[in-house]
Amino acid sequence: MRHMSVITKLGAATLAVAVAPPVSYSPTQSLSSTQLAVVSDTGSYVDPRDGETYRWVRIGEQVWMAENLKYVPTEGSWCWENDDEQCKIRGRFYTWDVAQLVAPPGWHVATDEDWKALEVSVGIDVADLDKVGDRGDHQGAAGGALKAVGRWVTEHNGQSITITGETGFGAIPTGVYALDEFNHAGYAVWWTSTGEGGVGWIRVLRFFDNRIDRLLNNKALGYAVRCVRDEHD
Repeated sequence: MRHMSVITKLGAATLAVAVAPPVSYSPTQSLSSTQLAVVSDTGSYVDPRDGETYRWVRIGEQVWMAENLKYVPTEGSWCWENDDEQCKIRGRFYTWDVAQLVAPPGWHVATDEDWKALEVSVGIDVADLDKVGDRGDHQGAAGGALKAVGRWVTEHNGQSITITGETGFGAIPTGVYALDEFNHAGYAVWWTSTGEGGVGWIRVLRFFDNRIDRLLNNKALGYAVRCVRDEHD
């Protein structure tokens, strides 16, 4: 059964990995000749609602925020362990319904289709895009191209995990908020704006490999959000 809580799915592979303070990381670092996603330009955006500044990066034809959203709505969001300082590192966790309301002007919460376009750019096979579950392979470039260098383990159970960070997407392990608990610190999980009934599509990066999960999950759970710039801007 695939339509399950991420807590159930990930429960057997939980690893408490503390997120370290930010490290020096340039989204315009040297890129390998074998890369699939080309970083053509980067910059910053100031959210006029609260003055928060976000890095952005162009990956293929899309412009993504290179960090998780931190905007504080009136309800339905949390900081890791209820520590406001953690939101500066991890971004906020939102329920799916609240996540639909938090994108700043000129941006939108990434859709399932936005994520698929990103995944193609990092090497996920087009034939696998609509699969439910993990896509890519353990040593594949996909997850490693999205992960931030220096923020994830690079070996698990004797197998190396190559993290290049070459897209500048800057994903870090953030954990989740679910069932009134903060857990799964070795994972990064994002809502998409695409849902059906009481569930919404999510994306998951895991500490133990470079696959990218595509799953449906309960809209009441708290996950991070990434925004994509509107095409007309």
